[in-house]
Amino acid sequence: MAATMLTELTPAQWADIHNYRDQLITELCDPNGLNEAAVTTAAKACYAAIGNPKPAVVWVDGPMDVLLAGVLLSSTPALRGQLGGQLGDQLWGQLWGQLRGQLRDQLGDQLWDQLRDQLWDQLWDQLGDQLGDQLRGQLRGQLWGQLGDQLGGQLGDQLWGQLRGQLGGQLGDQLRGQLGDQLWGVIGHGWWSADMAFWLTINRLHGISPVADDLRLKAEAIQTALRCHWWLPLGGVAIMSRQHTELHRDNRGRLHNPTGPAWAWADGTKLYALEGIRLPDWAITAPDPARFLAELTNAEQRRVAFAAYGWQRSAEQLGWKVLDDSGDPYTGCLYQLPKGLLEGEEGESLNLLVGRNGSPHPGGEWAMYGLPVAKRHRTAAAAQASLWGIEPEEWLAVGVRT
Repeated sequence: MAATMLTELTPAQWADIHNYRDQLITELCDPNGLNEAAVTTAAKACYAAIGNPKPAVVWVDGPMDVLLAGVLLSSTPALRGQLGGQLGDQLWGQLWGQLRGQLRDQLGDQLWDQLRDQLWDQLWDQLGDQLGDQLRGQLRGQLWGQLGDQLGGQLGDQLWGQLRGQLGGQLGDQLRGQLGDQLWGVIGHGWWSADMAFWLTINRLHGISPVADDLRLKAEAIQTALRCHWWLPLGGVAIMSRQHTELHRDNRGRLHNPTGPAWAWADGTKLYALEGIRLPDWAITAPDPARFLAELTNAEQRRVAFAAYGWQRSAEQLGWKVLDDSGDPYTGCLYQLPKGLLEGEEGESLNLLVGRNGSPHPGGEWAMYGLPVAKRHRTAAAAQASLWGIEPEEWLAVGVRT
């Protein structure tokens, strides 16, 4: 344990940490931000760190191709055996335990909490939930619907024919099972990348007794390897996904694109999302409010889909009952929604208040919004007033709204 404990950082140190955090997020989100040569070297170092021969490194065009290449290559006896669990248990477990043991006790509790909040938590929010876990769920769903397209279009009709001949009537179940197994062997950078960046930052702080060079080099190798969003380590070969071709996020860092895929790769893997909520592709490419009602069973999916399409537009197309049209675009119009479309915390059905913002966007356009309100409100003014905690008469007396 260090003789002294670090309890605070200078403004310059905090600035360095914030700059490093933001730079890392930017690089991992940049379609041109992946140094494949550096990642290749780092992946080989990860194998060596757990006592395995350095692998051949194969680069493919995206996450789906990682899975498909994994199925094909792992059918070769010499290449069988996923190392994802071994890398996790031996290398990651060793690194995490040793780094924590040697660095944690050198930080005061308050500084520890500050670093967790301003470095680890923010990295995890950006790299883990948004750029990690969502894709795993999306891929699991895409394995079935896109299987034929991926094998036929991208790996070639001849290969598809060979696989069909070899697997016969069991093609669907067997191949899907193999792909599912491969999915869980794939290493996604999310949590791991955020955690390793956290410990390596602490290790570099002035006043901290750094860990041994051997441990640091292993940590740096796995952090560099994790700059590849998705890779599958097999015995003798590591399959790495090239960087995405598109990545769109909103001002809160959530996956978001109202006109196309929020995240896409050259192999055809695409993830559609609004405000960080995954949606089927048709909800973005061919939106239909009637179909939102029929097929989107998740309340959050419905909410973001309707908001992007336009609440008033949806209300008019679907013929929702108008409870009160105030005649004032700021006060808005109150609609009665179909039962179960929007529900409150206690499961009660809600109505919808549609109005116009009090001021235009910088470009001059006026934005419309839709807000769920309790069913007890029978006028738009009463619904507006309830949002501000005032009486309807007070709302109507307000001359300028923002």
